[in-house]
Amino acid sequence: MATLLAALIALAAAPPAAGAEANLLRNPSFEHTLELPARGRQDAQASRFPLAVAHWQNRAAIHHDNAVARSGAASLRIDGPAKGYTFYRPTTASSVGLVPATAYVLSAWVRAQAPKGRGVSLWFGQMTPSGKNLAQSTWAKGTADWVRIEARFTTPPDHQTGWLRLLWDLEEGERAWVDDLCLRPASGSPPQAHEPTIAPAGGTHIGPVEVTLATDIPGAAIHYTIDGSDPRHSSTRYAQPFRLFGSATVKARVLHTGHAGRRVATAAFTLQPRRGPGVPFQPTGFGSDVAAWWARHLYNPAAPGHVARIA
Repeated sequence: MATLLAALIALAAAPPAAGAEANLLRNPSFEHTLELPARGRQDAQASRFPLAVAHWQNRAAIHHDNAVARSGAASLRIDGPAKGYTFYRPTTASSVGLVPATAYVLSAWVRAQAPKGRGVSLWFGQMTPSGKNLAQSTWAKGTADWVRIEARFTTPPDHQTGWLRLLWDLEEGERAWVDDLCLRPASGSPPQAHEPTIAPAGGTHIGPVEVTLATDIPGAAIHYTIDGSDPRHSSTRYAQPFRLFGSATVKARVLHTGHAGRRVATAAFTLQPRRGPGVPFQPTGFGSDVAAWWARHLYNPAAPGHVARIA
């Protein structure tokens, strides 16, 4: 687990490759891998798949290949016989959020030693609010050199999230390599995601405070930290309001495949201990004043269910 966490942090911290600004995909050249856990119910998988290609769902047929590459130092290799697909995972989720009513180009470079099987293809479909096929490229097969495949599509006006799949159909002894995937707007650059809102917006508070994060981008993820560091893809993903029990600096960023996400919202919180009649306590917390807390404490002789303190 420590190795996996370290790999995720390093990958999230890595700067984008040169010329990657227009590419909305992470790890598009399959340079990065992650070690799978090797204990518990994962033992069988770990023996079959010693390395997972970062940001792609693992499959028995796919492998990280550092001996063949169109660019960089690696590619994704698919070994036959196999018919199936893998899908892109920008974070821990498999959904790909794009801007509604926008034209996109999805492409990849393929070498497919597949004279009998159909080869390799790209597919993109809408996940929410309704599942539908948006585009599929032609199949690349029987190619001695790298060839480019492409699919163009326009997201529906109600688009929120979608699937990006890499499909293959290979016979016994056939192989294919995929490199340099790219998903980009058909024209222009992706819009900049506004920083999320943080409520309350910092300040001084008595006792614990509940913090709510929000964004106006459907399907977008918010990642945040409470130690003052800038959020990364590996930072905690916001799911529901959370409580602060001590002073902290909250930073939050919207991460959405269809948007550039460099803007960070910041809110500094100073929390003071809540005190009342009775015994003051630290740290701030428990959501009630000291009098109410002490009235039901097991060591309070007047409290229901009182027990004698054990020395």
